Amino acid sequence: MTKFKREITDLLNQGIDARLFSGAQLVVSDDKHDILSLCAGNTRFPIARNELGCVPLAITPDTIFDIASITKPLATAGLMMCAVAERKFALDQKLISVPDLQFPSWSLANTLVDLLSH
Repeated sequence: MTKFKREITDLLNQGIDARLFSGAQLVVSDDKHDILSLCAGNTRFPIARNELGCVPLAITPDTIFDIASITKPLATAGLMMCAVAERKFALDQKLISVPDLQFPSWSLANTLVDLLSH
């Protein structure tokens, strides 16, 4: 591995270690071929199986990411920041107290920050 690839991989792993994201795939290409392809981490943080029994899978060049995976950080988080700034919501507000929204009963003790950071 070249020094450049090692440095980029180290940065990806630092983000994973800081729990900024569970995994990442970086691909740089031109119109003919991949120039750089790096993978790090897993499809989810390595914790106990979730309620659906899903386990983390290693990110590989074949991992397919749904475009919706970027909706929360790009759209929802920004909108929530505006709503919090306008005092429409508080990040520590329990989901049970959010008007006009329905959440599963098992999630009602969670806060908006819990929902945004899952």
